Amino acid sequence: MGETSAVPDAMAADRHRAALVPERWVNPLTGVATALASLALYIWRPEHVTSVHSVFVIVCLWVTVGGCLWWYANRVESVLPLFPLSLVIYFISFPLALYFHGYIWGPGVRPIFLAYEAANFQEFGSVKALALVFVGMSMYVAGFTLFRSRLASKLPNFRLPRHYSSGRLRLLCWLLIIAHLAYVGVPAIQQIPSIGQFLIPAGFVGISVLFYLRSQGVVSNLEAVAALVALITG
Repeated sequence: MGETSAVPDAMAADRHRAALVPERWVNPLTGVATALASLALYIWRPEHVTSVHSVFVIVCLWVTVGGCLWWYANRVESVLPLFPLSLVIYFISFPLALYFHGYIWGPGVRPIFLAYEAANFQEFGSVKALALVFVGMSMYVAGFTLFRSRLASKLPNFRLPRHYSSGRLRLLCWLLIIAHLAYVGVPAIQQIPSIGQFLIPAGFVGISVLFYLRSQGVVSNLEAVAALVALITG
C-alpha cells in the first residue's frame, strides 16, 4: 500500500513542477539568470569589495545553483528536503553578506550576531574567510552528491513513526531540554564545534512541544511548571 500510494504523490509532484517551469527549460534559464547575476555582482560591487572578493562570491553562487539543480534533477527530496534551502541560506549569510557591509556593519547600525558573537567584518570579509566558505560549500555539495549516488541506495529507508505514545514523546522532549540546559551550564560542552547550533534550538523545541501537550491535557501541571522553569533557566 505504501508503494502504491507513493506513486500518485510522485506523479502529482512532477505535474506541479511542470506547471511552474517546463523541465527542459530549467537548466538553461537558471544558467542564464546565474550568469547575469554573476555579471551584476562583479560590475556593481561596492567600493569595499575587491575583484578577488567578487570572484569568490560569484564562485559560491555557482556552487549554490549547481547543488540546487543537481538536487532538482535527481528528485532527492526524501533524502534531504532542505538541502537547496540550506545552500541558499549559506550563500546569503556568508558570501553575499559582504555586499551589504554598509547596512549590517555600518556606523550606528546594530550588528548582526552569529550565535552569541557579533560578526567582525575584518575577519568575516577577508579573502581567506571567503576561500574557506567556498571550500566548505563545495565539500558540502560534493559530500552529499557522493553519499546520495554511492551510499544512500545501500542503506535501509528511514521514516519517522506516524504513531507514537505520549510517554515516548515527552521523554524525547525532556532529553532535548536536558541536553540544552547542559550546553548552557557546562562551558566544556560549549567548546565542542557546532554542537550549539543543535542544542540551543533543541531545548526550545522540547519546551514548546510540552506546552502544546499541556494544552491537550496530556502533560500535568507539575510537568508544565518544570518546563517553564527550564525555559526561564535556559
